Amino acid sequence: MRKTIQDQNNTAKIFESFVNTCPKEAAEELNKMPLGQALDLLCTLPAKSIILCFENMRSVKAAPFLRRLPIKQACYVLAHLKTSQAAQIFAALPVPFKARLKQVLDKNLYNTLTTVLAYSKDSVGAFIDQEYISFKTDTKVREIILRLKNLPKEKFVPQIFIKDKNGKLAGIIRTQNLAFFDRESIAGSIMQSIDNKLSPKDKLEKALNLFKKGSYQIAVVDEKNTMLGVLNACDFIKKEMSLPAETDAQDARDNPSKVIKLTLAVLLVLFLIWKVLLCK
Repeated sequence: MRKTIQDQNNTAKIFESFVNTCPKEAAEELNKMPLGQALDLLCTLPAKSIILCFENMRSVKAAPFLRRLPIKQACYVLAHLKTSQAAQIFAALPVPFKARLKQVLDKNLYNTLTTVLAYSKDSVGAFIDQEYISFKTDTKVREIILRLKNLPKEKFVPQIFIKDKNGKLAGIIRTQNLAFFDRESIAGSIMQSIDNKLSPKDKLEKALNLFKKGSYQIAVVDEKNTMLGVLNACDFIKKEMSLPAETDAQDARDNPSKVIKLTLAVLLVLFLIWKVLLCK
C-alpha cells in the first residue's frame, strides 16, 4: 500500500514537471486520456499547473474537466485564465453548471465573460484580455517600480497603462523608461499619449494592421474611453494559429467558387512561368 501511494506521488510529480515545461504537449496528452484518468492527474496538480493545462486545451475539451472540479476551484481557474480562453470554456459548459457558477463566481468576472461572448468571433471583443497593469495619474514612480519588482517573472509587462481619477484611459508608460525618471515624479507627468486604441466592435483586420506596424499590446476602450482590456499580439496570433484545420475545409465546402478561383489562379501562374521558360 505504501509503495502504491509512493508510486502515485512520483507520477504526480513527473506529470507536474511535464505540465510546467511543456504545457501544450501535456494538454494534448490529457485530451487523449479517458476523462476519469485525466481527472485523477489534474487533481494532483497545483492550481498554477491546472491553469497552464487549460490555457493550452481546446475549450470543448477543457469544459468537461472544469465542471468536475470542486466549484470554488473551478471559479479560481476561470478567474486566472486569459479572458478570451475563459469565455470560450464558459460557453462550452452545460447550462446547469453555468447557473451554479453564477452563484459563486465574482460578479465582475461573470459579466466580463458574458460580454466577451456577446461579440462576434471576428471582432476584437472576442479576443479581449483583462490581464494588464494600470495605475492612476497621481501614482509616484517609486510605487510603480516597487509593484513591478514584486511581479513574477512570467508576469513582466513591457508597458503600463495610466488612468485618470474617473478610470478613463489617459496615457501609457514604457516599463524600460521608468529608470530614467525621478522616483518622486507622478505617472501623469511622465506618461505618453496613446496613438493606437481599439473598440471591442472593431474587426480583427484593424488589429492585425496595428500589430504589423509594431504594436504588441493594444488598449481596448468603450465609447467613453473607459479601458475594457487589452489585445496582446502573442496571445492573439497563438489563438489564430490554433484554429482547427477543419474550419478551412468547411469553408471550402461552403464556398466552392473560392476553390475554383484559387485553382485557376495557380494554373495561370504555372502557365506564365512555363511561357517565360519557353521563350528563353
